[in-house]
Amino acid sequence: MDQETISLLDDKETSSAKKTRPSYSLFKIAVLIALTYICFLETVRFAVTYETLQPTRHHNTPYSPASSAIEYSNTKIWQEGDYSKFEREPSPELDALWNEILTGQNVRITEDEMKLQGENTSNRAELEDGGYLGLMSVWHSLHCLDVLRRNINMDYYWALIPEEERGRGLWTKEHSNHCIERLRSDVMCHPNIAVYIPKWVENGHHPDGMAMRSNGETECVNWNALDQWARKRALAHGKYKLKPRPYARKKNKD
Repeated sequence: MDQETISLLDDKETSSAKKTRPSYSLFKIAVLIALTYICFLETVRFAVTYETLQPTRHHNTPYSPASSAIEYSNTKIWQEGDYSKFEREPSPELDALWNEILTGQNVRITEDEMKLQGENTSNRAELEDGGYLGLMSVWHSLHCLDVLRRNINMDYYWALIPEEERGRGLWTKEHSNHCIERLRSDVMCHPNIAVYIPKWVENGHHPDGMAMRSNGETECVNWNALDQWARKRALAHGKYKLKPRPYARKKNKD
């Protein structure tokens, strides 16, 4: 085979290779586009799934030391045969139930948490063994409910109140009015917007023969998770000491 023939063959092979290269390049581009599209779809799917699993109240949520303990779930506002163990006449058993849910009323708050909440650490109730005395708003409201129910049933509780406390402090009209206002504010701040639909019944609580029924749902905080958070920091009544208040120190100096 002469040199000229070899040269012609080389030109043909080169020409053939040039013709196949664009086809191969287009294949690679098509694969890259397909992979990019798949990655895009997976990213969107992950974002939607992640958003769905998040609590719905994630928008501009104010800081709280207990934020990490908050979990949400949907709960029906009414179910056939609903019964509450708290809906009963006064008794030692009922008092024990209320004392149990009030366990996390007073909790220890760290100095860092105070600063994150924007508190002034120079004039707040400070614990002798470190940290500050804290009371989460929901337990303040529960405390108010407990006091109001006792006042409503004073024919039972009067004999249980120490004589020197009767008609004072918690057992005054002023404190009850304060509690009513506290609860009004809480209810209007966190309204349950699920709707009751009155049902005609033969023996209803309402004189017009209706009873409230609903298939509506509302979003509830997982109380057990929040309660466990508070219990780990709980300060049992009579078992913690506060540093002397600044006014007391000033008075002693005088």
